[in-house]
Amino acid sequence: MVAMSNFEGGTIIVGVEDKTGNISGLSFAEIEAANNYLFNWATNNINPSVAVFTETISIDGKNVLVVTVPRGINKPYCDKDMVYWIKSAANKRRVSPEELKRLFQSAEKLYAEREYIKDSSISDIDLTLFKQFYENRFEEEFFEEEISRFMTNLDGVVKSPSNR
Repeated sequence: MVAMSNFEGGTIIVGVEDKTGNISGLSFAEIEAANNYLFNWATNNINPSVAVFTETISIDGKNVLVVTVPRGINKPYCDKDMVYWIKSAANKRRVSPEELKRLFQSAEKLYAEREYIKDSSISDIDLTLFKQFYENRFEEEFFEEEISRFMTNLDGVVKSPSNR
């Protein structure tokens, strides 16, 4: 369910054999227990929790439970162990650090301008371009000697490990 929520959603069919596709069907008690289990699991084991939808349908006189996991609207989702998963064909797999970053970006929870660039410093900033941006954006004069203060206030300067 975590992987489905992080992707485009999906459907789980309970009461059909996974490998063969044979319909085993479910009793009313099994449907009730599966519903309770799924709703509790989606609430207690996925962060943030997801809402799943179920429907009981009859196929060849046997009841199966169709579980719809919607595409997540509050991505990225992780399991109770803080592991992030994504759909990969018919399977699921752990999300790579790069994919996790993209999931946060697509959810507008991570901004490129807030990312640190390893081994960078204030001397890497094009002061002319920054001055032009600042004066256009804030309609006030920018003084180059204040760049250090601006970058510190914007949390744009990576502190050395001893200063963290």
